[in-house]
Amino acid sequence: IVLTVNGRSFIDSGELSCKVGMASARRALYLSSTALLCTVPPFASGMLAVQVSNTREFGVESVSNGLMVDMGSTFSLASVFPSSGPTTGGSKVQVRIDAEFTPKVGLCLFGQDQGLGFTSVATATENVVECISPTRNAGSIELTLVLNSRQSLNSLTYTYTNVPRPSALVPSS
Repeated sequence: IVLTVNGRSFIDSGELSCKVGMASARRALYLSSTALLCTVPPFASGMLAVQVSNTREFGVESVSNGLMVDMGSTFSLASVFPSSGPTTGGSKVQVRIDAEFTPKVGLCLFGQDQGLGFTSVATATENVVECISPTRNAGSIELTLVLNSRQSLNSLTYTYTNVPRPSALVPSS
């Protein structure tokens, strides 16, 4: 997850960093003297303080100004059904999640290699999210979800298979 942090006096240097919660500092991406991008650790949850430093020293040089981010609850993927579908996409894919919430918004992320394929969550109930698979090349990919701005803690394997394409009949009559 990437946060945009707005403020002032950010310096474009290799030392610009941010810290979210108790996690170790991470390098921030400078956008301007008033904006930067900060990555959130993958397992972060709950209300977390956000600190920014121009010098990587967190103490006198860092300021949070009371900035807090609510990372909500974490969730894991339990199962995917079906676990395979055609390369043409368009299949309904149900993903069971280990969480006690109904997502309001979300994305289904189909793989990272060959470019990311994604679709919006089609439907969601308390523990099941339905995705529609996008077109992809044949092979196995990692399926992850982003729900209410939180990425799943794990991924599941989804396999794309070639669709049979008959080309001739013998005998033809």
